[in-house]
Amino acid sequence: MKKILAVIGKISFLLTMMVVAAAVTAGSLYPAVRGWVPLTVLTGSMDGDRGGSFAPGDLVVVKPLFDEERETPKIGDVVSFHPRPNDVTGLTSHRIVDRIEASDGSLSFVTQGDANGSPDEPIASKQVAGVVQYSVPKLGFAAHAIPGQAKPVIVYTAASLLIGAGAVMGIRAALPACTRKKDEEAQARDQDKEGDATEQVAS
Repeated sequence: MKKILAVIGKISFLLTMMVVAAAVTAGSLYPAVRGWVPLTVLTGSMDGDRGGSFAPGDLVVVKPLFDEERETPKIGDVVSFHPRPNDVTGLTSHRIVDRIEASDGSLSFVTQGDANGSPDEPIASKQVAGVVQYSVPKLGFAAHAIPGQAKPVIVYTAASLLIGAGAVMGIRAALPACTRKKDEEAQARDQDKEGDATEQVAS
């Protein structure tokens, strides 16, 4: 029973490390490679049951859009945008519920939070900063608590430690099996030798 519990404990530990490593990768490493931006969700305006919804404390990963790309989002996409045309300090992430094309060719979007009962004021395409690619539950609070300059060091150190610990645990788990196999092979060789000796005596 103790051996079974020990094995279950090791497996649980490995699975936990895999989940944590996946969260770190999804929240920091992968976005950094792609040039995407992680943002912490502070309000519950998108806390719903639709695909792409997220809650306060979640981390959303946003793909930045530039120039003509700002006109590409479709109805149903969740975009991060500047609510006020001349203020780029704040960002809101809501779902597009309508696209409005004016007679002069300009494009604007109507957005709405999944948890909100009414849509937002229309925004011009130039106010769109990016499109939300995915979210990681509750990782935003942890990321928000780490000072900006320390984030890369902590993230890469944590990822390295998790990978290293996983490798060590995997090796340690494999060693008993290898040792057991060698013992079985040695025992089989001894039995073969005993059989040969018996045959020689009998003859």
